[in-house]
Amino acid sequence: MSHQAIYRKYRPKTFDEVVGQDHVTETLKNQIMRNSTAHAYLFSGIRGTGKTSTAKIFARAVNCTNNTDGNPCNECDACLGILSERNMDVIEMDAASNNSVEDIRDLREKVKFLPSQSKFKVYIIDEVHMLSKGAFNALLKTLEEPPEHLLFILATTEPQKIPATILSRCQRFDLKRISVKDMMANMNTICSDLGIEAEENALRMIANSSEGALRDALSILDRCLVYSVDKITYEDVIMLLGTVNYNTIIRFTDILIDKDIKELLMVLDEILSQGKEITLFLEGLIEHLRNLLILKSVKDGQSFVNTGEDAIKLMKNQSLKLTVDDNIRYIEELSETLALCKRAVNSRILLETRLIKLLSVRTVAVETVYIEKPVSVSESAPKQTVKTETSHKDEVLQTSNEAGNEAVSEVIAEDDGEILRQIQDNWDLILQTVKKRKISLNAIVKESQPHRVVKGEVILRFAEQYTFHLNRANAKESIEFMEQVFKNILKKDLKVRFIIEDSKKKESDEEIREKINEKAFELFGKEKVKIID
Repeated sequence: MSHQAIYRKYRPKTFDEVVGQDHVTETLKNQIMRNSTAHAYLFSGIRGTGKTSTAKIFARAVNCTNNTDGNPCNECDACLGILSERNMDVIEMDAASNNSVEDIRDLREKVKFLPSQSKFKVYIIDEVHMLSKGAFNALLKTLEEPPEHLLFILATTEPQKIPATILSRCQRFDLKRISVKDMMANMNTICSDLGIEAEENALRMIANSSEGALRDALSILDRCLVYSVDKITYEDVIMLLGTVNYNTIIRFTDILIDKDIKELLMVLDEILSQGKEITLFLEGLIEHLRNLLILKSVKDGQSFVNTGEDAIKLMKNQSLKLTVDDNIRYIEELSETLALCKRAVNSRILLETRLIKLLSVRTVAVETVYIEKPVSVSESAPKQTVKTETSHKDEVLQTSNEAGNEAVSEVIAEDDGEILRQIQDNWDLILQTVKKRKISLNAIVKESQPHRVVKGEVILRFAEQYTFHLNRANAKESIEFMEQVFKNILKKDLKVRFIIEDSKKKESDEEIREKINEKAFELFGKEKVKIID
């Protein structure tokens, strides 16, 4: 005898056997017992949650001649005929391959005939969202004025694609994702029935990887049974799924927290050398970081984390080492990396690069020489403040005053220069924080750039085409909000002001600036001079 897939062999035959959909099955049972069924139903939900199984049970239940509690007896002639697919009054259609107007018109002609063997003629239309617009219009006429003997059960994974005119004529039931707990209980029952031993962690891993789809979980379980006849172990599941061992995820996260780039790359090399998929590894790592965040942020957060008690203890200890801000930053950066890796030519190089970027801490040793008296080229020329430093880049801080022909220089304190670097290093984080709390303000602020810091005032500059943005950005509530963001991230009380770049002025002073730069190079040496616009 050929092998029968587990999800087919253990397909539920009564409403009580349907896993995790009590809100649907109890309602349907009550309708059947009270003889108050509707003429059209819509079952929606992700794959593998029991839409088609529930529809088949419902088709038997409404036609069962021995129904007492809303469940089909599965023993009467009507039930046995439907189970063996001999009953011609229950018709299953796949809308993916029968989606034309002609198919629905043919259906409309057939529904006029009375059922031959049962009380109701039941049409189960799977993936109904695949019907064409014309087919929906043809179906609508039947749904508007259905014969008393007719029952439609529509099933779909994408209810948003179904016209409102169809939806309004159906009783809609949304089948939810199956919980890890319910899936584990169902798989335990199946394993017991088959005489197979299964480790709890193994079943949990299967349930977690199926993302709420019980059919997917049972398909994985089927593969595990073929691979390991007597006992299903956690390691077996890890190998078959191609995922990374949870202890490795814990170890990798510890290294991530310690910011040990060399060790991180070594562990990553071990993971990839075992043939693990980068995307699956990242998904596991992101989920683990999410669990750490929940445990750290929510009292009794273990109820939101689908894992065992031993793992919960490990995660709680690890969450103490990681700040909430870093945790959120890691999740956001790694989620973006995951999306990029899915379409990257070389996902390994991309992952390594972004991990190094994530952990790199920019440190700059600065030795600054200030010239308080501006260097002048001519009596009327704008003046500059020159700043030299022994860092990885050379800069000269240039300022000019637009009031008449007189030049006024701003002397920038060393602390202000350090604050500017901190702002530049954290600029992406600042924008992300603004976006989370005030998305409309983020659309404006993201067009600016940190320009300079003068006596504790942060000056953010727009290009000259963003004149409209300036007034909105300098509004009182916007300034107060930005000052609070800077305080939260940099731990400093700073004032904030937005300005507009004057490109015409810069162009007219270009020759003068070059002369001033040459003078600065002559005084301090070109290798020790930076120029800041």
